[in-house]
Amino acid sequence: MTCKQVKPLLNQWLDGTLGPEQVEAMEQHVRACPDCAAERRALDAWRMACQDADEMPVPPTAAAAWRQAIREEARFMNEQPQTTKTRKPIWKPTRRTMAWMGVAAATLVLVIGTALSRGGQQNTPYMLYMATDEVAPQARMSKAMEPSAAKPELLMETEAPQAGAGESSAYSGGVLPVTSPDEPEYGPPNGLKIIRTASFELTSLTFDEDLAKIDALVKENDGWAGRRSISGQPFTAENGYGRTAYLTLRIPANKLDAFLTGVSGVGTVLRNDQDAEDISEHYADTEARLNSAILQRGHLEQLIGTTGKLADLIELQQALADVQYEIDSMTGMLRGWDSRVDYSEVSITLTETRQTTRILPPKPSFGQRIAQTFFDAINGMLAFLSDMLLFVVGIAPLLVALGIVGLIARAILRGRKKRKQRIEQKEE
Repeated sequence: MTCKQVKPLLNQWLDGTLGPEQVEAMEQHVRACPDCAAERRALDAWRMACQDADEMPVPPTAAAAWRQAIREEARFMNEQPQTTKTRKPIWKPTRRTMAWMGVAAATLVLVIGTALSRGGQQNTPYMLYMATDEVAPQARMSKAMEPSAAKPELLMETEAPQAGAGESSAYSGGVLPVTSPDEPEYGPPNGLKIIRTASFELTSLTFDEDLAKIDALVKENDGWAGRRSISGQPFTAENGYGRTAYLTLRIPANKLDAFLTGVSGVGTVLRNDQDAEDISEHYADTEARLNSAILQRGHLEQLIGTTGKLADLIELQQALADVQYEIDSMTGMLRGWDSRVDYSEVSITLTETRQTTRILPPKPSFGQRIAQTFFDAINGMLAFLSDMLLFVVGIAPLLVALGIVGLIARAILRGRKKRKQRIEQKEE
């Protein structure tokens, strides 16, 4: 500790109010510092002298003299004239003014609340100009895949070579690329299995003609319809909706691009989505498992021919039935994939539409605009008043609750004021 830290604590040290750690630190400093040691000795001697001194009683005349001085000072202050003037308020509202202020505040709350409850309602703009427009939607195409400009894929179905003696025959289906030296090779590279799909959303002003065009394209490209559904009725004066055709078509993969190009020229294309899925890996894996199952079936058939026990025969026949079920399942799966690879699925939605002409009213004159503005103002005021009434009805429960709380608070304040007055009267 330093001298600056020790000197303020000397009195507390002498009174014994410091902790043990502070006392030890101060004793170490006092033993090393002559100035602090001298000051401690002086304080200790002064405290001892004060403890040895006798108490001196206050003379009675002194007590009477200071009491008399206090009474004279109080009398002098009471006799002095009041020089402090009460500051008058700049403006003190009357009861009538307060009432009008309350009415104005309530009106402001109603107006603001009504405006907020209307919530952004906008009047319909007045049409000033004539215009003629078509209802037929504009063409917009979003393609997931553009039709390829390369040569179309040409795939041929071939039969798998017959198995020789002692060999098991695998699945005989499949789609192989053409390898004739006289013709160019088409199809996916390296014999990939690609499933292509497409979907169109079309609108047509000549529904029957465009539907006939689609049918001709299907026939021209050796396709067939898996689904064909037409709903609705032709446009009439009473019917304003028209017909819609839903088509699910199967088109040979080697002629899909030509078919898609033809459909893009029918009606108005709103949407054109195309997709391609590569199933080569799944196809090869399934085909390998099928070959393994066929080999397993051959071994089981050999075991059934050599076994002589009934229990073993029953168990082998059950195993053979399970393997045959797997073979049939995988064979059907491969045939389904071959069908989807050979024939792409195209979904088409053709909606009948028509052109309409809407005649807007002519531009009004200045007098008509004045009259229209006046009636709009009247209608707006009536609408605002009706909205205000609805707002008041909506907040009525809240107002009732606030009124009850106000009455209770007023009764409590009056009771406190009366009790205070009674206590003051008793004290007087």
